Amino acid sequence: MKLSQIARIFTGQTFRGRVNSSVNGEVAVIQMRDLDIDLGRIRNTAQKIELEKVNGKQLLMKGDVLFLVKGNNNIAVCFDKKYKAIASSLFVIIRPKPELIRADYLAYVLNSKPIQITLSTLKSGAVVSNIKKSDLEEIDVPIPSKKVQKNIAKLYHLSNREKLIAKQLMEQKELLLQNQLTTIIYERQ
Repeated sequence: MKLSQIARIFTGQTFRGRVNSSVNGEVAVIQMRDLDIDLGRIRNTAQKIELEKVNGKQLLMKGDVLFLVKGNNNIAVCFDKKYKAIASSLFVIIRPKPELIRADYLAYVLNSKPIQITLSTLKSGAVVSNIKKSDLEEIDVPIPSKKVQKNIAKLYHLSNREKLIAKQLMEQKELLLQNQLTTIIYERQ
């Protein structure tokens, strides 16, 4: 089925200029820098703005899929946070119809190699590449049974979790090595 048949799709909120964090901010603004692209997830580091500066229709819901349409890393991430948030206009928000498709499965499909190859042919823009919302709406999404979707999403989640653990392990090994080498160097003096 076409993506537009299985989800509501809308663009993120446009800001004039930089997003400035507010001390009284209640709504997180998800921007490109808030993504961990390698692990396909949102970090908890978003800047916050006041609720009255937000179009209520732009508020994210748990289960929305944020798709980064600008730049070279066009990835999809599920919004699974408990706080109020909006996404910047660098994203298209995809709100799946839960009776048809799981959000976590949809994120996997949009990040899969076949879809990424298709999306790479749709990019436009001389300096910064961009995928049009209208082109994204026409992407064909395979829809297996809910049980298969759940299993695929679970494997995808476990794979990303494994990447995170491996990354943390490498960082700890590097720290341990640096500490040992520093100790060796300065004990000899």
